[in-house]
Amino acid sequence: MELINRVFGIIHVVYGVAIAVAFVLWTTAFPDDLWWIVNILSLIVLLASLGFNFARKTAATAASGDGVTREYLESNVLFYGTIIVLLLFLYNWISILVDGAIEFNEEPVRDAIWVVIDIGLAIISTTTGMNLLRRQSDD
Repeated sequence: MELINRVFGIIHVVYGVAIAVAFVLWTTAFPDDLWWIVNILSLIVLLASLGFNFARKTAATAASGDGVTREYLESNVLFYGTIIVLLLFLYNWISILVDGAIEFNEEPVRDAIWVVIDIGLAIISTTTGMNLLRRQSDD
């Protein structure tokens, strides 16, 4: 388990930083074809984050009993934040896959949602990765 935490921790941190850089360079140097690859990788990272954060949340809930501890609060915020970003991501990506062309001037709305997704994904991926690396070093 230690090796899995380390590998996924590094992957999550690197991906979070890469998404942050891609977000900054989005309007200048990022071709649309590359976003398809990024979207597939983002889905994989979000699903992995959901699994890791659910396991952390479950362990924190069991350990906290009736009280609210820092670990309980952090794990719940990260878990539910992951769900929110995953749902926004799936909504926007499936909408693009189904609709194809933008109708009724929806592009500004989709772009605004992508901004939230990219920022949330960078934060969630990096935080999950740092947690996995910290958990690996604590063991």
